[in-house]
Amino acid sequence: MSQQRGGEDASAAPSGGRRGAANERAAEARLFRPRRGRLGSHGGWTAAGAGSARPLFRAPLPLQRLTGRCQLHQRPTEPRCMLRRCGRRLLYVLGLSFPLLTGRPLFLCPHRLMRPQVVFVLGGPGAGKGTQCARIVEKYGYTHLSAGELLRDERKNPDSQYGELIEKYIKDGKIVPVEITISLLRREMDQTMAANAQKNKFLIDGFPRNQDNLQGWNKTMDGKADVSFVLFFDCNNEICIERCLERGKSSGRSDDNRESLEKRIQTYLQSTKPIIDLYEEMGKVKKIDASKSVDEVFDEVVKIFDKEG
Repeated sequence: MSQQRGGEDASAAPSGGRRGAANERAAEARLFRPRRGRLGSHGGWTAAGAGSARPLFRAPLPLQRLTGRCQLHQRPTEPRCMLRRCGRRLLYVLGLSFPLLTGRPLFLCPHRLMRPQVVFVLGGPGAGKGTQCARIVEKYGYTHLSAGELLRDERKNPDSQYGELIEKYIKDGKIVPVEITISLLRREMDQTMAANAQKNKFLIDGFPRNQDNLQGWNKTMDGKADVSFVLFFDCNNEICIERCLERGKSSGRSDDNRESLEKRIQTYLQSTKPIIDLYEEMGKVKKIDASKSVDEVFDEVVKIFDKEG
C-alpha cells in the first residue's frame, strides 16, 4: 500500500522539483520501513495493528497532519503526552537520529529506549550520604542504590560465591573488586527499570571509590547509563568518625569501630577524593557542607536538585 501510494504521489506530481521531492520522500520512507511482523517483540517500534499488512512508515501526503502518541506511563494528574508536527511531518522521538515519516500512532518500548540517569553520591564514611539519599528518594522519586549495602547484602547471601571475599575486603577497610560492585549495581538498575520504565533516575551511593571503579564503570556502562552529576558531601574526618561510632552502637556493622574507620578514611582520602577532584575538573561536582545538621544539609540538597531538575 505504501509503495503504491508513493507511486501514485510521484505520478500525480508535476514534473521538475515537485516530482523529485515526492520521489525523495517515497525513497526515504522505504528506507526506514521495517519488516512486517510483530515489531514489539523485538524491543523496538510497534504500532496499532502491528503484524498487519500496513507498514509503519510511509511517504506523507500533502497537507497531512502527523499525530503521534507517547506511550510512556503518565501520572494520574498529568495529561497524556501528544506529539504533533505539520509541514514536512518530521518526528524525532527520544533522541533517535533519523526522521520518521508517518501518519499513524507510535507506540514506544520505553525500557529499550530510555537509559538510567545516575547521580553519584560521594563523601567520607559518616558524611550522611544514606540519610540524605533517603530524603531525596522521598521528595524526588529517585531510586537509591548503596554500593556498600548491596555488597553487605551479597556478603550475607549463603549462595553467593563472593560472600567471603566481600567480608574480608570490608573488614580490612579495602575496596571490593570493581567487577563485583558493577554487576550488583547493574542488576539492580535493570530490575528496577524492567518493573517500571519511568524509574530511570538513580542515586548511586558510595561509588566510584577509586580509579579502578571509574575505569570499570566507563568500560561497562559507557552508552548504557548517563552520569548527571556528582553529589559530594564534604565533612570533617573527626566528625565522620564520631558519627560512625554512634551509629555502630545500633547498626551491628562490623566496620563501625575506630580501627576500621581510620582505615576507611585513609582509603577515602587516597582513592576516592581524587575521583571527586577529577569530576570537579569536568564541572560535574555539586559540593555540600555535610558538617551541618541534617535539615540544613537537606536544604542545600533541595536547591541543587530543584536547579538540576
